[in-house]
Amino acid sequence: MLKIGEFASLSSISIYMLRHYDKIGMLCPQYVDVNNGYRYYNIEQLVQANQIVSMKNLGFGLEEIKNALAMTQEELEALLNEKLQSKILEAKILKHQIDTLEKTILLQQNAEEYALSIVLKTMPEMHMVSYRDTILEFSEEGRLWGELTKECEIYHIAVNTNSVAMAIQHMISSQKNEIDVEVLLSTNKEQKACGNLKFRKLPERQVASIIFKGSYSQIGRINTFVARWLETNHYEICDKAFSIYYNSPRESQSEDQFVTELCFPVCEKSS
Repeated sequence: MLKIGEFASLSSISIYMLRHYDKIGMLCPQYVDVNNGYRYYNIEQLVQANQIVSMKNLGFGLEEIKNALAMTQEELEALLNEKLQSKILEAKILKHQIDTLEKTILLQQNAEEYALSIVLKTMPEMHMVSYRDTILEFSEEGRLWGELTKECEIYHIAVNTNSVAMAIQHMISSQKNEIDVEVLLSTNKEQKACGNLKFRKLPERQVASIIFKGSYSQIGRINTFVARWLETNHYEICDKAFSIYYNSPRESQSEDQFVTELCFPVCEKSS
């Protein structure tokens, strides 16, 4: 029989880890001297020790290894295939992270102040109540919010301080010098249209999102940056962009305190 030090040397497993494996019941010594507590292993246990080392090198956790040691050949083959698919997915995610980091570093080197601000995320499905009209300039959007709020009160539409406040710019008419804008608030459920209000269910969708603080005068620069980001990362806009207001002129009189999220529904460009 082999003392624990000898077994550790032959198996390339430290004495500390051998004691841990014994504690969790994965690789227990064949014999423990009751007088001095010394652990002894059979030479045949090197086979099991080697399997443990091999599976650790393949990325298996201790609980997975412990279960695998009791599996049939068919079960072990299925486990290895499952781990392979998991590693392929991890590699794909890692490659995407590396590519994105390289592109972000390039944007950062070009002094792009928003290089670390853009995020790809999934916007959940939402029920919205909306009011839509044309305005002559963006500063008039506040009037639309006033109309939306007033009609919600008239028709007893349940909105609260936690409702998502969103605006969609549908069209800018250069001929009429008008901007077609829809303002929306999230509601608990879809309802029938009433007055000048409409109810919409916005579907779940992937967006490129950027949240910024301060004046709306930044939007032009942000739009230019997002266009470059989309081109660099091989995405394209597939629906109308929208804004979400977390802190707007309704909550604060200071532009410095405005917090706005610009969302651009995107999909990968077809190769």
